[in-house]
Amino acid sequence: MAAVTLAAAMLMITGANSAHADDYSVTLRSSSGTLLAQLNFIDNGDDFEVWDHRADDHGVRAYVERFYNDRWHFFATKYNGGGAGSYTVINNVDVLSAFAHRMRICRVDGASDESPVDCSNWKTFTEVG
Repeated sequence: MAAVTLAAAMLMITGANSAHADDYSVTLRSSSGTLLAQLNFIDNGDDFEVWDHRADDHGVRAYVERFYNDRWHFFATKYNGGGAGSYTVINNVDVLSAFAHRMRICRVDGASDESPVDCSNWKTFTEVG
């Protein structure tokens, strides 16, 4: 019994001190399950990593919105046209715990493309203070 209690206590301590407790990700996959793009929110620094995982003649664009005044508002966006395995970062943004945020990643045909080829579902999150 003492061993079970000790193990449970260690699990709670380890989980409470996780360096990535407030990090979030959303991915875009093909119909066959191939990873195409990924958007990561990194709590340490309030950065968003915009990853393009495929050399498929499409770039990717990240979209981030903040919820206030009873609706979603533009917060940040970033294009990555660097090709397979490349990423770029949205930084110098302040993700506040007082607001809900949502993010998604889309494949696009160039930096000025306003009509994404396809997009991930929205991932909603609230940063823990």
